[in-house]
Amino acid sequence: DLQFRYGIDAPTIRIDGLTIAGK
Repeated sequence: DLQFRYGIDAPTIRIDGLTIAGK
């Protein structure tokens, strides 16, 4: 289950220009 987030609320990983939250 992946959640797309834009911010510093959760650790994010940049993949192909997409910001994916990595928990």
